Amino acid sequence: MTDNIPPEGAAPNVTVSAVTLSALHEAILRFSTEESVTAFWPSVCANVRWIIPARRIAVCLFDQDQLLCIGQTTRGRYTALDEAPVPVETPALRHGLESRSVIWLQPPWAVDTAFAAWLFGDDPPLALVLPVHVRERPIGALYFAIGSMSVADQALVGSLGTLYALHVGNIYHLLRAREDRLDAERRLRHNEDRFELLFEQLGDGLILHDVTGRIIEANRRAAEMLGYSREALAGMRVGDLHPAPSRHETGRIRQIVAGGTIHYETIYRRQDGTTFPAEVTSSQFEFEGQKFVQVLFRDRTEQVRVLDELRQTRDAAETATRAKSAFLANMSHEIRTPMNAVIGMTGLLLDTALDGQQREFVEVIRSSGDALLTIINDILDFSKIEAGELSLEDQPFDLRKCVEDALDVVATRAAERRLDLTYRLGSAVPGAVVGDVTRLRQILVNLLSNGVKFTDAGEVAVEVDAVPAAGGHPDDVELHFMVRDTGVGIPVERMDRLFKSFSQVDASTTRKFGGTGLGLAICKRLSELMGGRIWVESVIGVGSTFHFTLRAQATEHERPPWNRPETRPFVGQRMLVVDDNASCREGIAELGRAWGLDCDVVGSGRAAFDLLSGATRYDVALIDLHMPGMSGLALAEMLNRRGQTQTPLMLMSPVMHASRGDPRLRHLAGTLIKPLKPARLYNALLGLLTGRQSDRRRLTSTRPAGDSEYDANMGQRHPLRILVAEDNPVNQRLAIVMLSRLGYRADVVASGSEAVNALEAQPYDVVLMDVQMPEMDGVEATRVIRQSSSLPQPRIIALTANALAGDREQYLAAGMDDYLSKPLHIRALIDSLRQCRPV
Repeated sequence: MTDNIPPEGAAPNVTVSAVTLSALHEAILRFSTEESVTAFWPSVCANVRWIIPARRIAVCLFDQDQLLCIGQTTRGRYTALDEAPVPVETPALRHGLESRSVIWLQPPWAVDTAFAAWLFGDDPPLALVLPVHVRERPIGALYFAIGSMSVADQALVGSLGTLYALHVGNIYHLLRAREDRLDAERRLRHNEDRFELLFEQLGDGLILHDVTGRIIEANRRAAEMLGYSREALAGMRVGDLHPAPSRHETGRIRQIVAGGTIHYETIYRRQDGTTFPAEVTSSQFEFEGQKFVQVLFRDRTEQVRVLDELRQTRDAAETATRAKSAFLANMSHEIRTPMNAVIGMTGLLLDTALDGQQREFVEVIRSSGDALLTIINDILDFSKIEAGELSLEDQPFDLRKCVEDALDVVATRAAERRLDLTYRLGSAVPGAVVGDVTRLRQILVNLLSNGVKFTDAGEVAVEVDAVPAAGGHPDDVELHFMVRDTGVGIPVERMDRLFKSFSQVDASTTRKFGGTGLGLAICKRLSELMGGRIWVESVIGVGSTFHFTLRAQATEHERPPWNRPETRPFVGQRMLVVDDNASCREGIAELGRAWGLDCDVVGSGRAAFDLLSGATRYDVALIDLHMPGMSGLALAEMLNRRGQTQTPLMLMSPVMHASRGDPRLRHLAGTLIKPLKPARLYNALLGLLTGRQSDRRRLTSTRPAGDSEYDANMGQRHPLRILVAEDNPVNQRLAIVMLSRLGYRADVVASGSEAVNALEAQPYDVVLMDVQMPEMDGVEATRVIRQSSSLPQPRIIALTANALAGDREQYLAAGMDDYLSKPLHIRALIDSLRQCRPV
């Protein structure tokens, strides 16, 4: 190129200039025809060689404030660096880019970056930088590594390069604008396609209308639901789609246009005049400065139909529930009626002269009857549990007595299987708590019954511990109950079935042991209702331990004499405890030591014989009936034959197993029924060792006079004329006897109509009215009495075996004054009679 440039001071060579300009024009034309930025820069680098003889070319663009090399040409081959552009960090290489002037760089080079190393790799004598601008704004530069060049050629190349760079900037700007426009058009078409697809494929109806309510467009689903064509809908008023002109539509449109979104239900009318319910969501949007409303609606016909079916199903279920409740009430009455007689007569029997063992037996019958009634109630309550309607009662109760009552229920069955029953209450366990004693006893009875059922030998034990409960009242405690047995155990893989309704561990267990599978499910729900939980630990062939917890509130409790710290009436006396069950003998010895006794324990009859025959003197020996090798009775017989009779012997025997006909009993000072209760043991030892007794429950004597639950003088102090309306002869007899024990004489009728007739014949102060009777039941009889202006108006006390929720309210609404549940309890009867006054 330098050969075509005239020397300094000579006239310009017009031919050379024309050729050069032609080359520049051709180069610009070539890259100006490119249609994409991707092809643009390679064309720029390829065509610039017509005017600038460069060894290497670099295209550099600004990315924010950083200059990056996006492409390189070496030996005519262009390499794009879009994925990994190279920073141009050398200040000298970036100097002057904001100007529009050509920049010539002279040696020496500072090769301190990757870009500089590439550009100046073979140490060219010159480097040219052409800034590229778009609308006066620098966007980058073209870098050239050039060989030797004269000053004249540098001037010519600089001029041509400036023109070239100017066109590069302009064409680049046009290409970018064109590509941006095409990209925007593509996005717009894509959004339009998506909107059209959504508009048409939407499963709900969609209507667009203006602020006057005129419909502009509706989708396919809206036209299908309304029965119009889309063309017919366009131009209609939204109010025309309702059965009658709706004043609400105008108000809704105003609300929506104001910027709100509203949800409502309405009725649409189809083209054929039929209607359907719809759920609607309306909102406003703007397009080209105008406001519009979009209405999205869904046909609720199927939903309304399902709701109607659900209502019908609910009504049918409620009808079935009422029928079930009536059935349960009738069954409750039929079961409770004979149970009323059993428990009532047992209560009367307890008020007669009984020896200690007889009293124990009768009390077991009584407590077992009470437990049976509890089970009946639990069956009735199971439906409440499933329905989430079971409510708990909070009342103070003696925790130890609750455990002992539960043990009494299973004592007979445990004795038949020769199992030991034991229990232990930890030192932190309060004597009395506030809670639902009935539900707690139910859980214990269920778990104890299972333990006895699945244990062939050994023992079933109850342990109770307590810790302060987290949060709540300061007196709140968490009670931890453990019911442990030495039974068959439960496989780990089947434990998850234990607490499910109507489920047993396996089918063979069901066949062998029976059971409904409800017990543990009820226990689980009850423990959860009482703020606790239930779980089990078990080892096959070793036994199982069922744990459950509950929250309760400790309350004040008057300690019985045996449980007072100052009670130590036996100091200086010695007791021997003989039992092969370690839990039993250690528990008894612990009690004895608390009362001041020096206690020794042995685990066999032979060891006891050796001690009792030796030099140590014992004031009393408690010997278990069932022991391997030598039983308690055999031990007593052997000691008697050897003349070792100085130590009083007391036999510990499971209920029903100390036969009064056994001649060996004459060698004993008395018997104690297992599981041994501290109060019984204390009273027995007190009578034997000191000649005194602490309370009315003696070991071998009858109840003292004046200690009856019945107040024989109540009838004199509080006279009442009483009528008993009861159709069951046994319950009639029971009521008459109970009242006579209180000093009352009562008349008896067998139906509601007879009760009405009796009141017409003479006045009564009180009517004990059975609810279920033939001819006229107690509820109807009460209504007749209350509606009569001629009959005297006595206090009417309902007697019922029903145990369902709402019974009390029903009877009181009928005009009854009070409510007593069967079986009758004397204390409840006395409390009710005390509220009565003569008419």
